[in-house]
Amino acid sequence: MATIVAEVGTMASDNVAEILQDRGAGAPAGPSSAAWAVLADGGWASISADAENGMELREIQEVARTTGRFAVSTPLVATLLAGRWFDLGDDVLDRGAVPLVRRDDRLVAPYFASDVAIVDGEGAVVDAAGVETLVFADLVPLGAVHAEHPALEGRSSPKHVPCSQQWRSAALTSC
Repeated sequence: MATIVAEVGTMASDNVAEILQDRGAGAPAGPSSAAWAVLADGGWASISADAENGMELREIQEVARTTGRFAVSTPLVATLLAGRWFDLGDDVLDRGAVPLVRRDDRLVAPYFASDVAIVDGEGAVVDAAGVETLVFADLVPLGAVHAEHPALEGRSSPKHVPCSQQWRSAALTSC
């Protein structure tokens, strides 16, 4: 059974593809602050925060599928999800917002850069001091915070996500 993508998802996907193609041409594989700046300036970082615009999970999935075709990466998909789940201001979304995911004794930010906002299980921005950068893949830098990190004290954190083969890496502890 096929699920139809709403017009906003198709429009977002097409525009994101054009930006990533333009900004990624000749650039090395990996995170691209230039592509992110264009996406954020164009309003794509905060589009999912407004429930009335029709950017549902299926449309975010379409954007994720599109971004996966390019060798440059941005925190767009994580930011779209964070904007959908939490009440974050445009200032946070424009920086890029990455929700933490529990992984054993660590909380992992699935896209991490020093200027990206890390968001806890309540949608509050976490101080990035002490965030360890992990090598997972050239396109997706990870940030890891121990669950006892002082910035997380007294806050709820995401529930444990069982380990799967895709998360295994020399940089992460074994399951």
